Amino acid sequence: MRVKPIRFEYKFWALFGVSGYCYNFDLYCGKGSANEENINLLLGSQVVLNMLSVLDNPFSFNVYFDHLFPDYTLLVHLRNSGFNATGTMRENRIIKCLLKESNAMKKEPRGTCDYRFDCNEEILIVKWVDNKCVTIGTNPDTVQPIKSVQSWQREFKSKGNDPQPNVLYH
Repeated sequence: MRVKPIRFEYKFWALFGVSGYCYNFDLYCGKGSANEENINLLLGSQVVLNMLSVLDNPFSFNVYFDHLFPDYTLLVHLRNSGFNATGTMRENRIIKCLLKESNAMKKEPRGTCDYRFDCNEEILIVKWVDNKCVTIGTNPDTVQPIKSVQSWQREFKSKGNDPQPNVLYH
């Protein structure tokens, strides 16, 4: 008789400040009880809102997260709650945002960017060409001023300067 191992997946969610102080944490072991007002949100959005629920004054915090968590709806919800939030985004989570296709942008020079700003919800979505296309969503930042950053350029085998939008260099 052969027994297959049962795979368990645990995730440890944590909210840290720039000082390294842990404000909140949660060990995720699978489907849990969600707050009823957040039930329609994606799991990543529910995790972020749960982590931020312990903070008293949202106006004094800037929240940064990676592509697992943010979507357009979360950025709107956080802006309405008073949080400044910025995060890299997966392309399938930018609702109705008509940015250039990644395949077309990869052919453009490094540092090229395309962006859209939703005036109603005050959400900025930026796609920027680095080694790969990077998509970022934010509710407090802007594209301007464009900063010049130093990077390695393979074709010249030396360092060169590439333009980078404001939202990327905080």
